[in-house]
Amino acid sequence: MTAEEAAAEIDRQSGERPGNFATRGESRDGQIFGYGNDRGEEPRGYGDTGGASRFFYCAKVGVNERNAGLEDFEGQFAPTMGNGIGGKEHDPETATRKRNTHPTVKPINLMRWLCRLVTPGGGLIVDPFAGSGTTGCAAALEGFQFIGIEREAEYAEIARARIAFWEQHVGREVEEVLSSVGSSIRETRRHEEAGQMGLEI
Repeated sequence: MTAEEAAAEIDRQSGERPGNFATRGESRDGQIFGYGNDRGEEPRGYGDTGGASRFFYCAKVGVNERNAGLEDFEGQFAPTMGNGIGGKEHDPETATRKRNTHPTVKPINLMRWLCRLVTPGGGLIVDPFAGSGTTGCAAALEGFQFIGIEREAEYAEIARARIAFWEQHVGREVEEVLSSVGSSIRETRRHEEAGQMGLEI
């Protein structure tokens, strides 16, 4: 199922929903919105309608995007959110090894949009919880300066490698870059998975 098909299914289930209205609150510039109005003012808001996907849906990060720049990393068993972080023993016969073991990798395109939304041109972005570095990847592609802080050494190493990869592709589209490197990533994975299952190529 494509991202567009998944979003369409969410919208089918939720139906057409109007946006909530808010009333203008008191502020120096008159641009802050707040709820409740005892002065008889008309409610004010976006007045939009649509399915739930416009609020909640974001496609899961694909394998190529998670691992771009990590070709020299050894695959490991990653903790899974559904079983609690590290809460399940992995069966080496069936489990998949991953290079990017962070459990909550964000889409680069989402973080690019958020970076542009709040950062002036050439500005500095500081991420105090850098994780596997997706915000740094987005900042690099958009030409922003970036400082990332990460407590876990394993994730900091992953973040450095991912950011270094995307710094080589400033201004390009994520899909364009991934399509050019995707075949080599897929070939590496094919060899790894075959070796993991005890097969020879």
